[in-house]
Amino acid sequence: MVHLPRFRSLSAGATPCARILFVALVSVLILSGCNSLPSASLPPPTSPRAARASISIPDETFSRLGYKRTWTGFAEVGRNTGIRFLETYDDLIIIQDNASTVTALEAQTGARRWRNPIGTRLSKFVGIVRFRGRVAVCGEAEVFLLDPATGQTLERQPYAKVVGAAPLQIDSRLVFGTGLGRVFAHSLASGLTLWENSVQGAIETAGIRVGRAVAFVSITGNIVFIEPATNSLLGLGHIYAGTSVPLASSNRLLFIASEDQSLYAFSPAGRLPIWRVRTEAPLADAPVHHAGVVYCTIPGRGMTAFDAETGDELWVAPDVGGTVIGMRSGRPIVWDGSVVTLLNSDDGSVYASVELPGVSRLVMDGFTDGTLYAASDMGLVIRLVPSF
Repeated sequence: MVHLPRFRSLSAGATPCARILFVALVSVLILSGCNSLPSASLPPPTSPRAARASISIPDETFSRLGYKRTWTGFAEVGRNTGIRFLETYDDLIIIQDNASTVTALEAQTGARRWRNPIGTRLSKFVGIVRFRGRVAVCGEAEVFLLDPATGQTLERQPYAKVVGAAPLQIDSRLVFGTGLGRVFAHSLASGLTLWENSVQGAIETAGIRVGRAVAFVSITGNIVFIEPATNSLLGLGHIYAGTSVPLASSNRLLFIASEDQSLYAFSPAGRLPIWRVRTEAPLADAPVHHAGVVYCTIPGRGMTAFDAETGDELWVAPDVGGTVIGMRSGRPIVWDGSVVTLLNSDDGSVYASVELPGVSRLVMDGFTDGTLYAASDMGLVIRLVPSF
């Protein structure tokens, strides 16, 4: 700022040669300044050879789980960045690395359809959804709408607030929570904010549907139930601490694995929990609800099944931890980040258990007997379908 008047007078009153030198000097300074910010550029992609070597699991291992490989594909992942999101759809598998590059693979063949580096390594993203055929990549301050056929960015819509967690999609609306304790609905159709509400405490976990309500839980343990069409407040609740893992729900109840060492069930209709299970330590794995059963890893015990209506314990798998990602032939599939285990649903005994070295993401495209996608942090993606 001190030198601006001097530069201005030099440019105005100098000879043409001096002005040319002045512009050249400013250009060099600007360019060198940009080049001095390597964090703003994207890292080089992982080589296909390294990606291919990142998972070397024989097909016999997958067959023990009741699955067989149909294809192996490669997403572009920046070197040493890893995968941020892996979303499955009927036509595309969408992968985004932690440096913002989005890749689309053909769901039937694994062939790469397109890639789009929509930001820089400084960009932060919170989730990916589909809207009217478009791929909506949600950042913390705006959403990028991409053409699913080409990957071209068609539109960018800014939010009214900076968001801190994945969106809850309801038709054309994205319902977000923020670090300032606000809940708002963003319309993908118009790009406008439809409504806004509040909850005490920052929100760091995505909201979830509970019947006709949407529920959000803040880091201070405050719970809010909102009717998403009208922004009507349906109910409130409170626990002693928030949660760091995703929520679960049935049509009637919200399930929270809390950091206050408890597993809770809440109804939108009441402030007090329907039931509570106290645990030895804060819960670090997400609860999952399916067919009237809540599955959650309890510290010091293992994967535990509870009656969703009463909280009564049904069974315990003492040597199994992680999160239930789906059901295979009626058996819960549990993934802990390195080992996948199939449990017998009647007593929690182990039906099959295999280690998947190199796999950082294991995603199921449908909760019951769906297709499995195993991915490495280097971008290798394997599609597995039920074999029986």
